[in-house]
Amino acid sequence: MKLSEQIADCHKRRQNAVDAMGAILALAEKDERVFSHEEERQFVHHKRVVQIVDVELPGLLERQQQDAAKATPISAALIPGAPIVEYTRRQIPAAMAFTRFTLALAKARGNLSVAQEVAKAWSDTPEVEQVLKAAVAAGTTTDPAWAGSLVYQTMSDSFLELLRPATILGQIQQSMTPVPFNTKVPRQTAGATAGWIGEGAPKPVSKLSFDQVSLTPCKVAVIVVYSEELLRVSRPNVETVAQADLVQACATAIDAALIDSAAAVAGVRPAGLANGVTPIAAGGSTAAQIDAALKQALAAMLAQNIPIQGVSVLMNPVDAIGLGMIRTTSGDLVYPTVSAGTLYGMSIVRSASIAAGTLMVIAAPQILVADAGVLVDSSREASLQLDSAPANPPTPLVSLWQQDLAALRVERIINWMKRTSACFQVITGVTMLEAAAKK
Repeated sequence: MKLSEQIADCHKRRQNAVDAMGAILALAEKDERVFSHEEERQFVHHKRVVQIVDVELPGLLERQQQDAAKATPISAALIPGAPIVEYTRRQIPAAMAFTRFTLALAKARGNLSVAQEVAKAWSDTPEVEQVLKAAVAAGTTTDPAWAGSLVYQTMSDSFLELLRPATILGQIQQSMTPVPFNTKVPRQTAGATAGWIGEGAPKPVSKLSFDQVSLTPCKVAVIVVYSEELLRVSRPNVETVAQADLVQACATAIDAALIDSAAAVAGVRPAGLANGVTPIAAGGSTAAQIDAALKQALAAMLAQNIPIQGVSVLMNPVDAIGLGMIRTTSGDLVYPTVSAGTLYGMSIVRSASIAAGTLMVIAAPQILVADAGVLVDSSREASLQLDSAPANPPTPLVSLWQQDLAALRVERIINWMKRTSACFQVITGVTMLEAAAKK
C-alpha cells in the first residue's frame, strides 16, 4: 500500500471510530441510561482505534514530509507538452476555528472528551482541540478560568474580525474612542469663554464644565437551533451555514440598535445614536437640496467644536448606488467619488439596516465604545421559546432533547455612548437616491 493510501486509511479509520463513539453516546443519552455492557465494550474498542491511529499517523506524515524533501522537482519545461499545474494549500475561512469549536460542543452534547475526539478530525484547525484539552469537565465556555485562554481568545477574535466588516459598528469602530466597562470617564459639557479687556484691566476667569459617564456591560445575544441530523454531518457546508447564521444574526441586531432612536435601557441596551436627534429634512431630491442638508448637519457639529475630520456618512447600499448615478444636465456625475467610497472627503459606510432615503452623518471619534468580545455556549437539553421576541419569562417552551434539536448561543458584550449630542446627525427625505438607482 502506498504511503498516501496508508495516511488516507488512517484518517478514514479514525473518523469512523469517532462517528461510532458519537452514535453510541447519543443512543444512551436519548434513552437516559448508562452504557450497556456491549455498548461499553464497543465504545472502548473505538476509542482504542482512535488512540492507535493517533500513534501511527504522525509517523506516516513525517515519512511523507521526508520523502517530499528528498524528491527532485521535475521542471515542466523539460517535458514537451506537459501542462503547468499550480498547487495551493486549502485556505481556512476566517473564524472557522471558532465555528468548529461551537459545533464540536454541540455534537458532543457538552461532553468535552467526545468534543476533543470530534475536533481531532479537523487537522487544519488544531487550536480547537487545544482549547478543549485545556478545559475541565465542570467548565463552561463562558468560564474565564479556561475559556479565556489565549487560544480561545484568538478564535473568538477571529469571529469578531468576521463579524465587524458586516456591521456599521465594525466599519467605524476603529475611529471610535475605546473605554473600559464600569469606569467613570470625564466628559466636557461646556467650554471656556474669553472676553476683550482694556489696558490695565483685570482678565476674566472662566472654567470648563465636565460630567462623568460610565458604560455598563450590555449583551447582544442570539440562539440558533439546528436539527440533530444537520449537526451530525460535520462537513464544511454545515460549518458555513452555522457561521453565516451567527454572523448575520449578530450583525443585524448590532446595526439596528446602533442607529435607532430608542432610549437606553439600564443593564439591557445602550441608547441608539439617533436618540434625541432632530432629523434634518432634505426638502427635495435635487443635488442642491442634498448638499444643503449635508451643510446643515456639518454646521451643527462645528457649532459644538467637533472636528469634521474623520466624519463618515452612513447610507443604504441602494442609496449609495443612486447617489453615484445623479448627473448634471450636461451628463457629468454630480458625486463622482461615491463609487470610490467617499462623499466630499467623508467615507461612506453602507448598510441595509439604514432605511432608504435616509443619510446619517457621524463623527466617530466622539463615540465612546466598550467591547468585551464574544462568548459561546451550546445545549441539547434546554427548553426554549422558539420566538425571535420571547416573552419574559419565556413560554411556551420546546424541549430540544424531545425533538432532537440542538442550540448554539452567541453573545457579544458591548456598549456605546455619544460624547457630544451633535456628533450624530440624521437627514431624511432624500428620495432622489432610490429613484436614481432604479433608472
